[in-house]
Amino acid sequence: MTFPSTPLPVLVQWFINDTWTSLPTNDVFGADRADITIRQGGQDETRSVDFSTCDMEWRNTDGQFSPRNPLGDFYGLFSRNTPVRVGVTADDAWLQIEGPDQGSVGGTPAAGARVTTPDSAGLSITGDIDLRFDADLTAWHPDTAVDLVGKWTSTAGQKSYELVLQADGKLGIYWSNDGTTENGLRSTIPVPVPTGRLAVRATLDVDNGAGGHTATFYTSDSISGTWTQLGDARIGTGTTSIFNSTTVATVGDTATGSQASVVRGRVFAAKILQGIAGTERGNPDFTTQTAGASSFADAAGNTWTLTGEVNIADTDLLFTGEVPRWPPRRDTTGNDEWIPVNAVGVLQRLSVDDPVLFSTMRRGITSLTTVRAYWPCEDGADASRFAPGITGGRPMAIEGTPSLASSTQFVCSAALPGLGGSRWNGLVKPYTDTGEISLQWLMFLPTGTPNNSIVMSINAQGGRWDIIYTTGGALTVSWFDEEGAAVGTSGPTAFNVDDRQLWVQLDLLESGANVDYDLSVLEVGDTSGITFGATAAGQDLGVAQRVRVNRAAQITGTDAVVGHVVVRDTIASLFDLSDQLNAYRGETAGARIARLCEENGVQLTWYGSLADTERMGPQGQASLMALLREAEAVDHGILHEPMDREGLAFRPRVTLYTQDSAVVLSYTGHDPSEYEPAEDDVALVNDVTVTRTAAGATATGSSIRSVLESGPLSILDPPAGAGGGYAQQVNLNLETDAQLDDHASLLLQQGTVNEQRVGKLVLQLQRADFATDAARSVIRRLKVGDVIEIDDPPTSLGAPDDQRQVVRGWSAVLSQFVHSYDYRLSPASPFDILVWDDAADFYTSDGTTTTEALDSTETGVDVTTPTGPKWTHDDGDYAIIIGGEEMTVTGVSGTGAAQTLTVTRSVNGVVKSHATGATVELFRPFYWGL
Repeated sequence: MTFPSTPLPVLVQWFINDTWTSLPTNDVFGADRADITIRQGGQDETRSVDFSTCDMEWRNTDGQFSPRNPLGDFYGLFSRNTPVRVGVTADDAWLQIEGPDQGSVGGTPAAGARVTTPDSAGLSITGDIDLRFDADLTAWHPDTAVDLVGKWTSTAGQKSYELVLQADGKLGIYWSNDGTTENGLRSTIPVPVPTGRLAVRATLDVDNGAGGHTATFYTSDSISGTWTQLGDARIGTGTTSIFNSTTVATVGDTATGSQASVVRGRVFAAKILQGIAGTERGNPDFTTQTAGASSFADAAGNTWTLTGEVNIADTDLLFTGEVPRWPPRRDTTGNDEWIPVNAVGVLQRLSVDDPVLFSTMRRGITSLTTVRAYWPCEDGADASRFAPGITGGRPMAIEGTPSLASSTQFVCSAALPGLGGSRWNGLVKPYTDTGEISLQWLMFLPTGTPNNSIVMSINAQGGRWDIIYTTGGALTVSWFDEEGAAVGTSGPTAFNVDDRQLWVQLDLLESGANVDYDLSVLEVGDTSGITFGATAAGQDLGVAQRVRVNRAAQITGTDAVVGHVVVRDTIASLFDLSDQLNAYRGETAGARIARLCEENGVQLTWYGSLADTERMGPQGQASLMALLREAEAVDHGILHEPMDREGLAFRPRVTLYTQDSAVVLSYTGHDPSEYEPAEDDVALVNDVTVTRTAAGATATGSSIRSVLESGPLSILDPPAGAGGGYAQQVNLNLETDAQLDDHASLLLQQGTVNEQRVGKLVLQLQRADFATDAARSVIRRLKVGDVIEIDDPPTSLGAPDDQRQVVRGWSAVLSQFVHSYDYRLSPASPFDILVWDDAADFYTSDGTTTTEALDSTETGVDVTTPTGPKWTHDDGDYAIIIGGEEMTVTGVSGTGAAQTLTVTRSVNGVVKSHATGATVELFRPFYWGL
């Protein structure tokens, strides 16, 4: 018997003794225990996603889950924020390729995550070949190319064939005819989905009969489905062949192959066929394997072995988080003891204690291993000394009164001091001599800085080196012996430092009895620097001992700024901190989220490509969550928590574009237990102002306002519009002002979608409608951002057309016999993005109306289009809507403002007449994306 006649296997595990350990069913679903309740994602599209929660009760009659019970079985093994996860065991298995569950940063597994089988006569294909791969991947448009299946290696003389997913989402088939030379052909277009399940295929005809060879690419919904050709066939010159190497056949990373990354997600099957649609020589089917197996045999007689960060899994995880508290409970009779477990996602902890992060410059400098002394100089206005920026460093003493924390001109730094006639003195902790010293600092010197001012001075064992400001804004390097006597000077540099935000670097290199020196400057925002250097003959070096700023106190203005003073024992590139110097301006939103998570030890899973996200302005002074939310807002993606691992997940905006429906439900088939469409103003915004601003800063750029001035959701007073008052002020940290227009238009478009929002959709998987595990698994695997389609809702609910809705969040109630899911959704249409020159995509002509009244059956619709492009039928049939009735345009006559559309009526079941002047629009319009 199957669910719901028998219990559906719900798995509850906690991470203890460095492994995931399952709880006995009776501890979770015993008598009088509450159902498990899970909440994931957001409640609607108007707010950022909150942390996920999982509430349940664990039986504790033996006191095993009381952390302070010394007689408990797990005493001393768990504490606050112990990880837990909840899932449902599926009928089928899969190959899971992911990074480790605990203790790692990032969702990408290490190289070598793969499944292999030894070379064999069957796998030694030298002629036509057919390679297939079926998986549910987090990224079908990865940021780097990844291996899928083949016999390939970086070892010369042992390359044969492989199927590769390119960084741009195109497929590539590669082969060698001699074991060393690499040949390859790529698909002309990328695969059609950025994330989710897809089967891909490539065939190679080594002799196409016309003196060449041909590669053809395909996609399908599964490896056993119907294949659709992907783009055009690729034809190469000359016939070819495949080398018979002894390399193992691989699914996943080729370990020492040519690709830079590994696929992430679930792999269901792969096939290697000799001949196009020929004999299967390798066909690992992971869906039929036993969870936890380390090896298995396929139907072709090959034995496949798992290696690296891969495993056979069969549990759909619905929640992964941590338990912040363990409050033991006991009834008054003493017969029942339990623990109310209120597990939460990592967003809760990150949001509770969320201090402002170190500046990008400080973060960059402290990540270096060659720093021997460092003073950020970001101290507060009441500081009496500058704190060291590295462990074990010594404070820098202050003489005089600098203008502390007064300058915010360097976006890479917190507020820095103006010199104001003060002088600073910092000692360098002793270290081993390397023969090299590099002194670096941020500097801004205004025009009018006194000539011969000693800006910076460093004492080493062999003598002192001064950097002196001279006439015309030049700098001079002067050096002295260990007694302080002047030995030499460089003369003025050829560059001017006045009124420039600079990163300055003095490099000293011991060279026999001499010291080579270079003085370099890099201006904020520049990609090239300037270097001036020579040799100080007869000068000793040794280790650095002391650094002095404004040594003689000649620079008295508070607008002269110095900060981030660094002493390193190795000479490095002037540009090794250029990203930090520019506060990562121009970085994509996805890359910023990934970097911030890596820097702060937060595991990140991402979908699609991080590179295909919006470019951002400089990283400001703010907390981790503020910076992550800022990047999320710039890309209009979704930052949330994944179900299957502890950490964060980011779904970029482009992965929401023009999706196929992940689940299709039938209203008349009674799939939904509850269905509540809403006509409300929850997400209505018809007046948007976007300002370019970095987190923690005042406005850094311009602003733009976008207003909907006509239509049912416009600012016009009702009933002509929705009225005013639906205004939104949005700050976005964009790279340039030129991005503002598009972002304002996008936000206005999303805020004025004239459709129903499905506020509540309940699916109960114990019902007969979901009798198979395959049907239930599709529901369980829905991710935030996926699309649910509800077919044939009744006209009485105001939605005669199919509803396509994006999953914003959901909650679930689980017991052994009830599995109920409650979804929060929003319209998917704002993400239906136009693809230029795609015959299936149409753009509408604004202002088209009917020029005659229509009865309920007339098929010739006379229209007028005063402005804009005219209607055509060049690309075939398409759907329009007039007064809520969907019609299919099968022909168009006339080329001027007056045209006649030949239509098929009442496609959506609406039968009605229409008055003259009725609006004519595309039934499902497409939009321009960012």
